[in-house]
Amino acid sequence: MNPHIHWFGHVPFENPGILLKLWEEEQAKVTATYWFQDKQISIPENPDLLVIMGGPMGVYDEDKFPWLKDELLAIEKAIKSGIPLLGICLGAQLISRALGAKVYKAKEKEIGFFPIYSETNIPDSSLPKEIVTFHWHGDTFDLPQNCTRLYRSEPVENQAYMHNSLPIVGLQFHPEITLEGIENLIKHCADDLSPSKYTQPPEQMKSTYPKVKAENKDLLTKILQLIETDFT
Repeated sequence: MNPHIHWFGHVPFENPGILLKLWEEEQAKVTATYWFQDKQISIPENPDLLVIMGGPMGVYDEDKFPWLKDELLAIEKAIKSGIPLLGICLGAQLISRALGAKVYKAKEKEIGFFPIYSETNIPDSSLPKEIVTFHWHGDTFDLPQNCTRLYRSEPVENQAYMHNSLPIVGLQFHPEITLEGIENLIKHCADDLSPSKYTQPPEQMKSTYPKVKAENKDLLTKILQLIETDFT
């Protein structure tokens, strides 16, 4: 039976990117909940994987985006049900909060292509020790309880983690990004692009993308396999 994958969207200009191609190759059934526009929220009971995507809002912006409260409840329910979860950027922050960790403003925004480094106790040796990947975030989170850190970067301690007993992986970075996705962020989130140590110019982001696209797709594939093989 083909897998059923459901994903949560928060803005019209961010989608699962490369993941959509991987799911097409897998002949998966793909459905979505668009929290920012759906009047009637319908979430499948038991998808094979729930992917929670990014967005420019923070998990603490519930006054501006009241649906964040409902989404957090849906994530908590999915965790209790043992549904495999992958969170990317805001998605990882939402999962972290659902697991009881603090989410807050980072000391530095991280926008562009920067390296991440694996931990010495990384549980899966097939994951690369170091990889240049895409970032666009101003928030960070504490490592949730009963989770293992997979990656860190120079300015951000918790770039990726996996739960020790549940099928959950959170990624602060964006291995799923496409060139179109980068261009959308540059267009819709231009206010984030104030010069800083960890903010690259738009042209540098776009020129770097083709150089690292293949290895990021490979990393994403391995992360999906990590969720699937370790817990199913």
